[in-house]
Amino acid sequence: MWQFDIIIVSQLMCSSAIAISVYNNNNFELTSANIILWIFVIATIICMVICDIALYKVLLVNSENHDLKEALELSNLKNELELEYYNKMKVSIAETRKMNHDISNMITVVKAMVNDNNDNNSERANAIIQDLTETLENNKIRKFCDNELVNIIMINKYDTIKANHIEFSSNLNVPNNINVKNTDLCRLFTNIIDNAIESCVSSNDKGKVFIILSSQIKDNNFVVKCINYCDHNITDNIDNLQSTKPNHKGLGIEILKNITESYSGDFTVSCEDNTFTTIALLKI
Repeated sequence: MWQFDIIIVSQLMCSSAIAISVYNNNNFELTSANIILWIFVIATIICMVICDIALYKVLLVNSENHDLKEALELSNLKNELELEYYNKMKVSIAETRKMNHDISNMITVVKAMVNDNNDNNSERANAIIQDLTETLENNKIRKFCDNELVNIIMINKYDTIKANHIEFSSNLNVPNNINVKNTDLCRLFTNIIDNAIESCVSSNDKGKVFIILSSQIKDNNFVVKCINYCDHNITDNIDNLQSTKPNHKGLGIEILKNITESYSGDFTVSCEDNTFTTIALLKI
């Protein structure tokens, strides 16, 4: 704790200044005045040391409480995400079981339609196949990356992306043993994706919205890049972005900056030709 080091140094300097001042202005005769003065100096130094120890313990407890609070918040968030994830899995499994009861009958019907030379039956068969394909796609359990926490986050965010008809693609390399705190990893991906979703949802042309999310590890650098559609005029105020949501203070840009800075990294955003680009680099 560098704050504590500064206090220690400053108090040592004060103690030394007091001792030197007393030494330069007094002789060492054992007079009652000198004895009282030196007792006062020594008592002052002892009090400073006691205060330093007490302050150190306070700072240590505060630091431990902060870490504990952070761990608790992450644990609660993970529990919420995992609960949502498992609920989605239950729904997906239930839907799949329902489909298994009907799929054999559907295959029989489709085969009969295909074997029939009737053009109308062929079109109906293709429609059934298309519906079946879409249902299977919607109930597929997705895997976005190897990291369990990020994968759960992505599964939950993907539902929002899909519900808002946003074109989405991703290529994520996030191993389970990545040297980034889970709290930072969670805040990093959550804020980046939420910002991209908000930009797309608030866009005027809903037919053009898209999000492209990628991450990679190269030369001990963990880089997360997000490209999304944005038709807002923000090029003149790129460093002071504001949320489009009512009563919402910001887009989490400061959070993302703080995370990258804590890993001696860099955070950049840019907007050009209705394309907003976010890049977060962490040195790991």
